[in-house]
Amino acid sequence: MTEPSELQPRDKIAGVAIDVVIRIGLLFLVIYFCFFVIAPFLTVIIWGAILAVILYPVQQWLAARFGGRGGLASGLIVFLGLAVTLIPSFMLGTATFESLRFLEAGLTDGSIKIPPPPDGIADWPLIGQQLNAFWELASNNLQAALGEVKPQVAAVVKSMLRASAGMGLAILQFAASIIVAGLLFGPGEALVATLRALECRIVGRRNSHFVDLTSVTVQNVAQGVIGVALLQAILASIGYLAVDFPFGAALSALVLLLSILNLGPTLPVFLSIIYGWSIMDTLPAIIFTIYMIPVGLLDNFMRPIIVARGLPVPIAVMFIGVAGGALTGGLLGLFIGPIVLAVGYQLFSAWIAVSDADANPPETTVTSDD
Repeated sequence: MTEPSELQPRDKIAGVAIDVVIRIGLLFLVIYFCFFVIAPFLTVIIWGAILAVILYPVQQWLAARFGGRGGLASGLIVFLGLAVTLIPSFMLGTATFESLRFLEAGLTDGSIKIPPPPDGIADWPLIGQQLNAFWELASNNLQAALGEVKPQVAAVVKSMLRASAGMGLAILQFAASIIVAGLLFGPGEALVATLRALECRIVGRRNSHFVDLTSVTVQNVAQGVIGVALLQAILASIGYLAVDFPFGAALSALVLLLSILNLGPTLPVFLSIIYGWSIMDTLPAIIFTIYMIPVGLLDNFMRPIIVARGLPVPIAVMFIGVAGGALTGGLLGLFIGPIVLAVGYQLFSAWIAVSDADANPPETTVTSDD
């Protein structure tokens, strides 16, 4: 028969286990509800933190020029950031709206005229006859031609509206992120100290360098994105100016924008090459092609090199982080991907080092007293 004294330790262990399970469950419940509340603003908060890390040296430089008034420096950065983000967006939206109104009015009163198709289109293979017939109809009766492609036009309009709505939401999120970054400048040092304390609790003091690693990675990614984008735009503008390419300035600006947004300037560059072969002689076209192909692909190779600069992480890891993060998360993933892989690589390396030290303890020499 079991004695009560033998059951008492089991009861204590069971009570402690139940207590631990309840505490962990409550902790995860609180974490879940916190995440549930901030989930709609998570993208804005992450972008705000990234912008705060990127612009913190600028804020410190301005604060020193303003006599140590960090609030004034933060306010100036937020004001300039909102101005640069919202004013061009508003002007572009207004111009687009006016253009659409002009197009609608022209289609309604018939003032928009389509010239007749040039000679030779009907002789094009596969699509020549259909394209020539549709072009003829559009030049004679534009509304009838649009009526024939009404489903396609409606689909294109819906896609454009969705893209415009998405772009508008992205602009508003970025503007909100600038404000969040401005709010983070003030308690920045306290937040970093809190993150360092949390890092020590999680990984120990010996490996507590991941906050610095994250900061350096974000700075390198920012330099890689903006620096490579500027370099591509400058090189593209040199190529367009050398051959007097039509709309070269606009194409250079498009290269800069697409590179910053991590969409890649490959498409406009290669379309420029194709169009260049139709307007240039053979030798200039060959030289233009040889020059522009590396310009269009430059970001794929330069960004990982710049991101890995000064980091204790192999460039192959950074290349996978940049490429994989960009493919899965777009521009935000371009920042998060290298950070996650860099921290993961450092954690794995620290774990391997500890395992090797445990498996091969240092030999101790025993000296005997003569």
